[in-house]
Amino acid sequence: MIRDWGIWTNSVYKTANVELEEWPVWLFCLSWLAGHLDRKWMFKIGLPNWPKIRWFKDEDQKYTPKEWLGTFGDLVFYYISNPLETWCYEHPKRVSRMVAITYDQALEIDPSIKEWNDRLDRSE
Repeated sequence: MIRDWGIWTNSVYKTANVELEEWPVWLFCLSWLAGHLDRKWMFKIGLPNWPKIRWFKDEDQKYTPKEWLGTFGDLVFYYISNPLETWCYEHPKRVSRMVAITYDQALEIDPSIKEWNDRLDRSE
C-alpha cells in the first residue's frame, strides 16, 4: 500500500482540508500514468479534416474530427486518460480520509499555498 497526502485549499472561502489516501501500488501507478498520458506535445497535433460525420445518432449536425475534438491531445484526454484516472479514483481499493483544518493551519504546513493562490487570483 502507498500512502499519499495532500492539502486542499479554497482561497475564496479561506477553507482547507488535509487528505490521506491509501492505494495499492498498482492502482497508484496506473493513476499516475493516466494523469501523465496527455502531454503538451499531443495538443500541438491537429486531427485531420476528414469528411463530416454524425457523432451521435439522435443529432442532426455533422462535424469533422477536428471540429468535434480539436487535437490529438484532446482525443487522448477525453477517451483514455480522463476516464482511466476517474476509474482509479473511484476504485474501491483506494481509501481516502479528509480532515478539515483552518486556512491558517494550511499556510503553516505549506507557506507556498498563499503564493500559488495569489498567482491564480492575478490570472483571473
